[in-house]
Formats: sequence, structure tokens, C-alpha cells
Amino acid sequence: MWMEEGFIWLGEDSEDTMEHEGEQYLRELMQRSLLYFTPSKEFYFKKSKLLRVLNLNSYRRENLPKDIGRFTHLRFSSLKNSDINHVPSFLGNLKCLHSLDLRLPYLVDSDTKVRVPNVFKEMKQLRHLYQPDQHKASEKLELGNLCNLQTLLNVGLETIKMATSFRLNHLRILGFKVHVNGEASHAIQILVPSCPHLYQLFVNYPILKLLETCQFSPNLAELELKFSHLKEDPMPTLEKLPYLKTLDLSFLSFFGKDMVCSEGGFLLLQYLILVNINIKEWRVKEGAMPSLCHLRIDNCWGLKAIPDGLRFVTTLQELEINFMPKSFTDRLEKGGPDFYKVQHVPSLVFTNYW
Repeated sequence: MWMEEGFIWLGEDSEDTMEHEGEQYLRELMQRSLLYFTPSKEFYFKKSKLLRVLNLNSYRRENLPKDIGRFTHLRFSSLKNSDINHVPSFLGNLKCLHSLDLRLPYLVDSDTKVRVPNVFKEMKQLRHLYQPDQHKASEKLELGNLCNLQTLLNVGLETIKMATSFRLNHLRILGFKVHVNGEASHAIQILVPSCPHLYQLFVNYPILKLLETCQFSPNLAELELKFSHLKEDPMPTLEKLPYLKTLDLSFLSFFGKDMVCSEGGFLLLQYLILVNINIKEWRVKEGAMPSLCHLRIDNCWGLKAIPDGLRFVTTLQELEINFMPKSFTDRLEKGGPDFYKVQHVPSLVFTNYW
């Protein structure tokens, strides 16, 4: 991995190999207690106080060793895919952490959620925080002080303590969801506008009404809306986002029947994904989506035909259609009534039609 990332460098006159040089790097890190190896069933941390990286991915115990709370020099820690059933409070001692990955396996039993205490508030150096997909908070989590955060994923909106001073100026990637139905519907109104430099936004809960264009970061390049239950067409708002390149509207994100893409809208959009939404008519005006490369449509059973305006989207390289009626895809085959709309597209992929 070090070789692939370019961390190992050999001079032109060196007769050594990268593998041997890498072994020397490892040996030096271990001698300085910056890296520590132990058998999977053993934990011996007495000589590891200067540890910087602790990777416990796929850790197969429910509780973490308390000694971890003494690793105050840790910069990176990961418990991804581990079996822990709660986040211990002693993690709050790790105030120098830059990255903390708590993405645990998805649990089918919806009543089983990982308990997360309010341990992040003093981690002011934290840049990347990945929460468990299913979690509950013993008290509201205070994240407003984490001014260096760049990535915040799987955060449950109902678990956050909102404040008028909430401001995450460096946040680039944000993904959140509501774990309790009906709660925190107003949180997006506070959280998203507080992230002026947001680059990626993933929303996985009902918001009913979309934010105004001016409330989104002008730098937003990727937006994913799932289960949003929007009642009004989101396109008039989203098509004004100047740098949006990827838009994913999936799984009941829109309850309306009509959707319109206007002339001059979505100037930089390259990828558009529509999955399991209720639209019956979709209109694309000439001059809309002039940069679109890939269009995917899945399970949109109410949609009777591809928009006529797609024939003007000359940049389209691939049209992918899955789980749609055969009558829909037949119209797009050569000789079909809608073939003229897509005859310029190099790749037409139709799968699982019925």
C-alpha cells in the first residue's frame, strides 16, 4: 500500500528494493512505538503510549480495552466492521484524533442500535468522523466545536445538539439520516447552510420540502436524496446549483408526478440517477443538461416514455435502464417510436425488463 501511495522513495543510485526499504520504515516505526503489531486475540499496549495509528477493523469483541483511552497521541483510529455494541466514553480522551471511523455492520434488527455518548466535543483536531449506520445517543452530541471537520457521515440528525452558532466552515462531505421517524425535520435547515464549502451531500430521510438554492453550498458537486418524500419538483431548485455534477434521486425521494429540466439548467451535470420515484411525465427542454454523460433509470414504473428533449443532449454517452416494463424499453429499440430520441447515444443498456 505504501508503494502504491508513493510513500516509499528510492534514489536513482539506490541498489535497495522498495520492499526492503518498506520493511526498514516499519521497523523504525515499531522501535519508536508509533506502530504496533499484536496477534488478533492479544492486546498488550503498555509500551504503546506514542501510538499514532490504531486499526481495529473487524474487531470481534463487544468491548474495547480501556487502555486505548491512554493513547492520547492517536491521530487515526478505525473500528470499521467491528462487533462493539457501544462507543466507550474513554474515547473522549483522544483529543488529538484526526480521523475516527465507527462504521459498524448494518444490523437487520432495527431495535439494536450502537450507543454513542457525547465524546466528540473536545476532539477539536478531528477532520473525518464516520458514525455507525444505526446509533442512538445517550445525550445530544455536541459537534459545533469541531471546526476542522471535513467529513461527517452517518450522523443521526435527532442526535445532534443544534445551536445558532453552528458553523462547519471546512466540511466537504456530509451524510445524515434520521433514526427516529418524525424527528429532526428542521435540522437540515440549520445544518446544510452552516457548511458553506460543502462538496458532497447525502440525505437519507424525509425532508418534505427542499432548501432554497441559496441555502446550498455553491461548491456542491454531488447530491444524493433518498426517502426525501419531496412533494414539489426539485429540479427548478437543483438545476441552478452551478457546480453540481452528480445527482441521485432514489427511493421515494420525490412524490410528484411531473418533473421538468429547464433550458440552461444543470450546466455541469454529468451523472443523473433516477430510481424508484413516482414521476409519470418528465420533460427536458432544449439546452438543459448540456454536459450529461450518463443517465440511469430504475423502477420508475409510472414513466411512460423517455423525454423528447434527450435528443438534444448530444453529450450523453450511456443510457442505462433497469427493472422497467418491456413496453418502455421496446420503444427505444431501433425501429421503435422513441429511438430517434436516443439514436445518438453510443451505449444503450437495458436489463431486467419485464
